Amino acid sequence: MRFGYRYETLRYASPHTAVPAVTRLALLDSAYRAVRALRFDLRAGHVFAFDAYESRRAINWADTGYVSALAVLTRGENVGFTLSLRNGETAEWSIRPVQYLQLASPNWCDGPKTRRTP
Repeated sequence: MRFGYRYETLRYASPHTAVPAVTRLALLDSAYRAVRALRFDLRAGHVFAFDAYESRRAINWADTGYVSALAVLTRGENVGFTLSLRNGETAEWSIRPVQYLQLASPNWCDGPKTRRTP
């Protein structure tokens, strides 16, 4: 069993949407990397998708709020962030500590390593 962090981004087309669309799903090995991915997504998306108020919220969280998120994840609790998009959709980011069984080697797609002889 391995320990990691499940990072996902969901989009709800309306407040009445029962099943959201998964726009990103990743399994990361550290809380820092998971929060870094969330911060990157907030900074990259604010220019086009958020209105002025939500953009300020996103940038503020990316600048300062992530510190408390790291502490919460370290305690083994979930972290989430929700914003309303310009087009009326709702975006939700979440990070959850998980234990999982790794079935393949992390380097499964790397070719065999060859040794160079001098």
